[in-house]
Amino acid sequence: SVLFRLHDMTSPNHHQPHPNGEKYHEYRAYGRRWYMLAAFFGVAAQNSSQWICLSPVVNVVASHFNTSPFWVYCSILVFDLLSVFSFAVGVFISRHGLSQAILWAAFLTFFGGWVKAIWLSASGQVCGQTIIAVAHVFSSVSVPVFSAVWFPTSQRALSTSILFFSTILGGGTGFLLAPLVIKTEADVPTFMLVQAVIGTVTCAPTVFLQRKPPTPPSRSAEIAERQLPTAFSKDIRNILRNHQFLILLSGFCLSFALLNTVAITANDIFADFGYNNFQIGVIGAGTVFCGMLGCVFLSVFVDHTDLYKESLVVMNTLAGMAMCTLWVNLKANNFGWLSFSVFVAGFFGISSFPVAYEIGCEILFPIHEAVSTGVMTVSAQWLSIVMVMFEYFGTQQKEIVPLWAAILYIVVVALFCCFKGDLKRRMIDKQADLNDRVSDRGVNSSGELSDPYEAAMKTL
Repeated sequence: SVLFRLHDMTSPNHHQPHPNGEKYHEYRAYGRRWYMLAAFFGVAAQNSSQWICLSPVVNVVASHFNTSPFWVYCSILVFDLLSVFSFAVGVFISRHGLSQAILWAAFLTFFGGWVKAIWLSASGQVCGQTIIAVAHVFSSVSVPVFSAVWFPTSQRALSTSILFFSTILGGGTGFLLAPLVIKTEADVPTFMLVQAVIGTVTCAPTVFLQRKPPTPPSRSAEIAERQLPTAFSKDIRNILRNHQFLILLSGFCLSFALLNTVAITANDIFADFGYNNFQIGVIGAGTVFCGMLGCVFLSVFVDHTDLYKESLVVMNTLAGMAMCTLWVNLKANNFGWLSFSVFVAGFFGISSFPVAYEIGCEILFPIHEAVSTGVMTVSAQWLSIVMVMFEYFGTQQKEIVPLWAAILYIVVVALFCCFKGDLKRRMIDKQADLNDRVSDRGVNSSGELSDPYEAAMKTL
């Protein structure tokens, strides 16, 4: 019989033999996974900082480059436009490995930052942003894959949330750093140079990344590793036939687009009420930092309870209520309550994103995590483009944007309430762990331990 056991390689007892003298099929969680996580974290954070940093200083940057604010918004939205390549990156990762994708993300983030610092023109900024946007595709699609490759089942949602938090931290840092450095038009080149230097420092550690751990951390990771790549068209057909995933995708895309629209157009929404660039930067930074705390809290909660669907419903309900509160407090000389409302919306709204990614990977397994993540990423970001364009061109009264967001959150919650899906990866890993415990007690009524992979595949 085949026995399963997870060892933590930071423990001195990870080579302890089975008490009955039988051979374990070991799954190991290596201590080096935390270095890998930290290196990837730095790349993702700096990439997101470059993405959103100009949002609170749009008018100053546009004036420096003698262009329209619309083109500055376009340099931000190029990240959403290029998300269509998430499909191709998903296929790339499934064939060439996770480490190659992270290295490309690091190199393009580094290179794009220096293009922006050296080529000081509107064209140079758009070109640099486009390069960094390609890096963002590699980075964002790799997040759930990294968690599956390096982390055991009990830490997978936590790893995904930490990496998702890196994009939030980077965005918040960019929101705060830009108005601190850019006081006048003459400060724009200095800010671009500062960003390029930070990018060099944060991307350098990725040269020491490993391709994968010598031994997988879980049964589902082993299955994914040994499985041959399937045709992309076949994966897409299977995804489109999975009605529960489509419900999840619809709710995720709408919730992501709502918060993304408010973040990108923050200058439009808040400046009309007399708030300056620094105040808008503080609001943006505080929002993403609160979202970070929400991600950590929710990931630990779902890792221990498996209440994925319930978490999505509750968190998005509270995010919608916070948006309604924001609409009420959106007035001049009300910075304290306005900030509080946005911070609460960020805490509850952002925290559900990594959980939704994890659920998508769970219910589509054994389809590669990179493919399911690519589908979710490109769908959410293209919906963001539509909503930002509608806000920019179609909404004259900016104060109603939070109200519309609150109304649309009702649709999000309804979709998540309708969602039902099996957590296939977790079922496989729990069955493997159960087999291990049964064998330790010497109980095996059938004479053989069941293969959890075969059991789970019956549900596909």
